[in-house]
Amino acid sequence: MSEVVVALCMEGVGHLHCMLPVVEGLHRRGCEVTVMTKEEFAPEVRDAGAHFVDLYDGCPLDAADAESVPVPSRFVTFAAAYADTLTARVNALAPSLVLYDTFTVVAPMIARALGVPSVNVSANHAAVPERVIAALEIDDRVAISDACRRAVRRLREEYGIASASPFSTWTT
Repeated sequence: MSEVVVALCMEGVGHLHCMLPVVEGLHRRGCEVTVMTKEEFAPEVRDAGAHFVDLYDGCPLDAADAESVPVPSRFVTFAAAYADTLTARVNALAPSLVLYDTFTVVAPMIARALGVPSVNVSANHAAVPERVIAALEIDDRVAISDACRRAVRRLREEYGIASASPFSTWTT
């Protein structure tokens, strides 16, 4: 029986393009790889030898948070809103590893809940997260929704992620 890897990628073709060579390499080595991402990325996922699953099927991003700016803060809200649903979906695939892009805050939560390792494939954004976060905290354009603030509390209190913040996409 081959190893099963589930890869999750929220947004950004650049993020997907950083992950696909890893996915392709795992597939060549005999792993069964499923990539959960946006519907529009399905052809590229299949070309890399992986199975495609629509990450947003039943888990619409805008329903979780359509207000927070910068947009990656919405992925924090998404994590809190859909962690249980996505954990069940990933669990059904029985992975031995969870691979994820930096924006997919929910992925390490899923891996922790399932007791499997997780690996972040970074698109090299925010090479120095502390500087980026410090700048965001004083940027007048930043607008964090109430849903995102509630999500941060939930991630801290229910999921034990003490470092959760609206800017967690820059620190995962």
